[in-house]
Amino acid sequence: MRDLVILIPCRNDGKSLEKIILKLKKYNLLIIDDFSSDNTSSLRLKYEIDYIRNKKNLGYERSIIKGFNHILKKMKKINFIITLDADGQHTLKDISKFYQCIKSKKIDLVIGNRKKKNRIIEKKLSELSKKKYNVYDPVSGFKAYKRNIIKKILKKIKPDLFLSDVIPLSIQNDFKIINLDININNRKNSNPKVGSLKKVNKKIQKIIKHFKISWKKN
Repeated sequence: MRDLVILIPCRNDGKSLEKIILKLKKYNLLIIDDFSSDNTSSLRLKYEIDYIRNKKNLGYERSIIKGFNHILKKMKKINFIITLDADGQHTLKDISKFYQCIKSKKIDLVIGNRKKKNRIIEKKLSELSKKKYNVYDPVSGFKAYKRNIIKKILKKIKPDLFLSDVIPLSIQNDFKIINLDININNRKNSNPKVGSLKKVNKKIQKIIKHFKISWKKN
């Protein structure tokens, strides 16, 4: 799998991230450390991984975008990118399934579908996304991308929509999207990943509005 990189954004996830690194030794890893204050930075010296530390807290989306830019500029042999969270929620056995799927010539973007959504407003968003785009879990952190779609849409990705806008952008460019069911583990880290409930609800409401506008344009 030399043509694949696992892109993992993290913030104060040192303990769970180290366990993930140990389990994914056979993969190329790119860690984007979003200005962590725990032991995350020590993992750079302990393991042979590509590691980038933000000079300040940029947030989830900007960290992912930074990782995409690094891959396009520095990792020329990489054709496929899988993103996953650093808190231990994602089942790592699913990586192989995602990789085999994204290698298909007919598929450009694979989105992991959590069977259980964390918030009521996420369920509302999922229902809208399923109806309009046939995508079941638009804010899932477990996604697989072909390099060419990132190259095509990267400059248009907004830094405040949980990367959900890659869906309408992909559809506008006639990229093929499929859903794959994934299992979710209990989080190993109690740190909030995307902010307070109020902040998350506000952002998802913004995503819903963005989806409705994008749908009309299509």
